[in-house]
Amino acid sequence: MIMKRIIFVASALLLMSMQIMAQKFFDVYQNGKAAASIPTTSIDSIGLTGMNMQDRKVNFYRNDKIVNSFPVNAVDSIKIFRPDDEQLVYLGIIGFNQNLYEKSLDVLAKNTSGLYTKYVDSLERKDGTLLYYAVDQALNRLSSMKFPTPLSNVFFITFTDGLDQGSLMMNGNYYSDEQYLNAVNNRIHNIRVKGLPITAYSLGLLDDNVSDYTLFQNNIKKLASSTDNAFEVSSMGKVRTRLQELSNMINSIINRQTISFRIPGRSNGTLIRLTLDGYSAENSKMYIEGTFDLANRTLTNVTYHGIKATSGSYVQGTQDGIFVTFTFTGMQREDGDGLISQANISEFYKTSGSSSWQQNSGFSPSNNTHITNIQSGAAIMLVLDSSNTLGALKNSVQEFINNVADNIQDFIVEAPQNVTVTLKDNFEVVLNWDAAKHAEHYDVLRGGPSPWGEDDYDSWSTIAGNITSTTWTDKTPLGGSNYYKVIAYGHGLDSYDFYSAPLRIFVNNPLCPDSNHPHMIDLGLPSGTKWACCNVGADKPVDYGGYFAWGETSEKARYYWDTYIHCDGSYSTCHDIGKDIAGTQYDTATANWGSPWVMPNGEQILELLGNCNAEKAVENGVKGYRFNGPNGASIFLPIAGSRYEDDFGRYPPGSQGFYWSSTRSEQYKDDAMKLNSFTLGSDSRCAGLSVRPVRKK
Repeated sequence: MIMKRIIFVASALLLMSMQIMAQKFFDVYQNGKAAASIPTTSIDSIGLTGMNMQDRKVNFYRNDKIVNSFPVNAVDSIKIFRPDDEQLVYLGIIGFNQNLYEKSLDVLAKNTSGLYTKYVDSLERKDGTLLYYAVDQALNRLSSMKFPTPLSNVFFITFTDGLDQGSLMMNGNYYSDEQYLNAVNNRIHNIRVKGLPITAYSLGLLDDNVSDYTLFQNNIKKLASSTDNAFEVSSMGKVRTRLQELSNMINSIINRQTISFRIPGRSNGTLIRLTLDGYSAENSKMYIEGTFDLANRTLTNVTYHGIKATSGSYVQGTQDGIFVTFTFTGMQREDGDGLISQANISEFYKTSGSSSWQQNSGFSPSNNTHITNIQSGAAIMLVLDSSNTLGALKNSVQEFINNVADNIQDFIVEAPQNVTVTLKDNFEVVLNWDAAKHAEHYDVLRGGPSPWGEDDYDSWSTIAGNITSTTWTDKTPLGGSNYYKVIAYGHGLDSYDFYSAPLRIFVNNPLCPDSNHPHMIDLGLPSGTKWACCNVGADKPVDYGGYFAWGETSEKARYYWDTYIHCDGSYSTCHDIGKDIAGTQYDTATANWGSPWVMPNGEQILELLGNCNAEKAVENGVKGYRFNGPNGASIFLPIAGSRYEDDFGRYPPGSQGFYWSSTRSEQYKDDAMKLNSFTLGSDSRCAGLSVRPVRKK
């Protein structure tokens, strides 16, 4: 019988194991709850004393002295708790009326609580109460869930405002309400979740339509793991109060607090009392008390009132000038009323021979204390009646969720690490990455370069989603530079805020199919416009080609108003040769290459800019702009500069690239529109610029 109730660890084996278990704790469980937590570093061995069952105890020894002792018949088990194990809190919700509505068990934290409160808000009221069936299914979810992290507690909370209606229709194994209720009660007491019993609570709000009060009371009692956990309430206000109490109790159980106190050194033998509830030394119900040892800077004979702690009766201090800092570990309130509040901490002392407590008026909780919460793993299941009183219930449940979540750190889905991109056969990009912690699937995003700088990138788009492996191949990369980033998703969150810098790879799709230039390049533009592979006057894409004034069809030595044939010697005397000269006698492309080649108009240039990923590039040592179309094809526009007067003036080749459109400026009749690097601009019609033809077929 004893061996079934306690895990006994031999002293020799214990000593060997503790050598590799620094920063671990022994958790002693009573009635399914962690009743005490003792650091392994404070324990030499565990043993049994007492010859008779009524006085037999489990003892924890240090230096041949018992530091803690528990009656055998009160101990369920002893487990190892390690703070650096990841301790997560999981929450699941099942709403019920004539149907079940499930929010699956997942991680509850500060930054995930909104997923649960939003779910609660989405519940819709309907008639019907599948009470037993809902509890039955919730127990199934708990028992079948493979929790990936340690658990120390399992909480099960059921709320109902009526009698069961229809559960027997959903489960044909039972033939009466009493039979199904007893079966559920048996499951509550016998199911183990990762070896832990379920601590079940029930709240029953008596509705006016309840016809069998005795059955209603019996439901509340049997849906709890003990009669002390069954609560019949008279109003929704009482439901809210009970849920607040339960959330505080859960916070007290799943959070151990480490508190450091910085106080002045006192005379030897001074009694120190640290109150934790905001009351005076005489009236406090929750405090730590010990005797100051001046020689060793320690507190001895430490006792804990209204709290549990793992720091023991002897606490070593750390001196800092006239101050000494004492740290107490594993602290939990015994009243289950939430966490210890820093604002309620005070220091009192009583010197040897003194009969009254003195308060340290210079003690500031914010400056002289530091609190760290160490969370233990837990699972919480809520089973909520979504019929008559659902509207009033929602706010109370949402407050419960937020109260628990507010005391839990943010949950982080880590970003994928060691992401690599590899070019395969020059036209496919293979991505690989390490599995990210807490990731359930991944998305791959691709971005093209920004026109504002070689190291910038923009225009991100998701090109693959819900990837469950750690590799993916982009079989249709853009021509030129491709930027990739991998985002991890899990538990309703993503790793957007934690991704590393995007990775760049250059895909050198050929500009032309062969050397017979010019080619008509289909970039996949919406209008169907095809762009030439090279400039007018060029033999290949990397050549600058000729320089032409707007509306002129041949090159010349000097580019200025006095040589411009479409004016009378000055900008103010420009001839009107049309608002758009595409395909006319003034079209440089048509005149040199023939129809259907034409100069691009302003709209076609804007289409090129709006639909292509543009970047600065170098081809065969020539600087230029590469426009990568939606279909992966590319064109290269050399940075040919511009001619003005007798030479290149301010823009020699390699400095800037300008390409005429067929469209005259609306604002100034002496200007025409041009492609200006990565924008649409304008220039004097007399300037000598490059021309890149287009055609529709």
